Formats: sequence, C-alpha cells, structure tokens
Amino acid sequence: MIDIAAQRAKFYRIPHLEAKAYILQAWDYYLLGNYQEMLPILIKSEELLVHHSNLTWKAEIYDFRGLAFLGLNDLSLAQQSCSYAYQLAQQHQLTWMMAHSSISLARVASAQSHYLPAYELLTEAELIAEQFDKGELRSQICLEQSRIAELTNDFEHALYSYKRYRQYEIALLQEQSNSLGRDKSNSSKEQLDSRARKLINRIQLQLELNSISALIYLQPFNKWAQHLSSVYNSNDLKNHYVISIIENSEEKLDTITSLIHHYCKHGDLLTRKGDNEVLLLLNDSKEKCDDICRSLSSLFTTYPWQRYSFEASSPMINYFTITEYFATVRPSQTPMEI
Repeated sequence: MIDIAAQRAKFYRIPHLEAKAYILQAWDYYLLGNYQEMLPILIKSEELLVHHSNLTWKAEIYDFRGLAFLGLNDLSLAQQSCSYAYQLAQQHQLTWMMAHSSISLARVASAQSHYLPAYELLTEAELIAEQFDKGELRSQICLEQSRIAELTNDFEHALYSYKRYRQYEIALLQEQSNSLGRDKSNSSKEQLDSRARKLINRIQLQLELNSISALIYLQPFNKWAQHLSSVYNSNDLKNHYVISIIENSEEKLDTITSLIHHYCKHGDLLTRKGDNEVLLLLNDSKEKCDDICRSLSSLFTTYPWQRYSFEASSPMINYFTITEYFATVRPSQTPMEI
C-alpha cells in the first residue's frame, strides 16, 4: 500500500507526500531487517524534501538512516546520522523526534558497549514520551532498558523493565482487539458500501461519456480513417487537407487535442493516432490550412506549458493533401487499408 501511495503522489506531482511514503517504506524495511534497502529510499526522500519545510520528516530521514547503518554494523555512520537527527529535533523542539532519536542513539551507544550513556538516553526518551505516547514508544524504551540491565548483570532491574514492557504491549494488544471488535460491529455496512461503489462507478462512467461527447469532432482512428478513404474515393480532394501534430508526451497530447478541437467546424474530423500524434482532417482551402497551421504553431509556442509541469518544447506540425498523406505516411497501403 505504501508503494501505491508513493506512485499516486508522484502521479499527482505532490513531492512531499511521495517523500513521506518513502520514509514509511524505509521503516517497513527496518522492521523486516532489510537495512541495505533503506538507504537508497531515504536518499530519494531527502531529494524530494529539499524545498519543503517539514523538519520532522527530515529528522526522521537521518534517524532511520542511522538505524540502517546500525543494522549494517557501521557504528560510526550510525552515530553521526542519529546525532544529527537528535540535534535537529532539539534545536526545533520536535517532541516526537526527540524521543525517537534518543532511543536510536541509545541503541547505538549500547552497540558500542556504552551502557550508562545508553540508559540515560532511554530515561530522557521516556520522560519526553510521557507527553504524547500511548505505549508504542515506551514499550520499546522498556524493552531496551531491560536488555541493557541484563547486559550489565542488573537482573532485578532487567525483570522490572521487562514487566513494564509487557504491560504496555498488553495494553496495545487490547486496543487493537477493541478496534477489531468495532470493525466487526460495522460489518453490516458492507452492503451500503457495495451500493455506494456501484453508484460511484455509474457517475464515473457518465463523466467519461460527457467528456468524450464534449469533443464532438474527435473520433476513433478507425472511423477517421474510413472517412478519409471515403473522401479519397469520392475524388473530393481539392478542399481537404490532413494536419499532423506530433508530440511524444502523451499527457501533453491530451491538452493539444483539446486546443486543436477549438479550430474544428462542421466537416472537419479529429483523431488520435497512437500515443504521440493528433490528426485533423480539415475541410477547407489551402490558404485556410496555412493560416491554421501558423496559428497552431504560435499557440503552442506561447502556451504556458511549464505552468502545468510540461516541457516548454513545441510539438511538430505538418500538413498534407490527402494524396500526399497516403503516399508519404502510408506508402505501402491503399486508402482502404489505412
């Protein structure tokens, strides 16, 4: 689901949400023990947040990077990354990150056999976590305290901390169980959800049909080609021209199609050919065809593409007589085979 969230954020050009999705994905990899996989994802997140002001997310990146290095047993880089996250959290009073980075620093210190500083960091983290935590962080803190006490042969304190860890865990499991019970009690809503989905699908279908019908001169390519062949066979070639607009960006081509549609009148026909070309069968004189091509060229040059996150380059415009179109574009095919 996190991967889907990142893809959707990228599709809608929301870089900070894409970055947050990658941060959560990195945490998933940490829980799975895939420490090496965390590093490139966190680099990508950091690049996406260059122009964003959420310092909590930036501190998370450094904190999780430190945990990745810790998992890879690179204690020097782990210490450096977690310390930067801790300093950033303290400097900007990021309460949640102050607690989390303290736990991470304690884990690094413990791995370096610095048990007293590690225990002091855990105590500091617990005091901070009391302000907001319902048990998720404090359960981790107590488990880490128990492990350090056991390593230093303080078995009484190790048992005490482990009991506290179990109390937090039981409370969290109870909350999850209650939440599951609430979900089951709402199972009767499934039929309503099903009806709602069907209604949404009907509305979406209607919107698609309305969108298509709004472009009344736009036809599928096979119908456009049939009409072109019909014009060719009728020998009514004098006042018919094919204007071709080629653009490699499919999203940009949607906008181009809509813009060209405004140039159409009765007798004209518009179509999309493949993923990179729009074809306009123009029912008018050569002079009018020249005018339209010049007007389109000027429009595409001055259109604010960059405002909509497109490249500013203009599409390629050409026009042909119908005979030239068959000879140049489809030289190996007859008009009926196009």
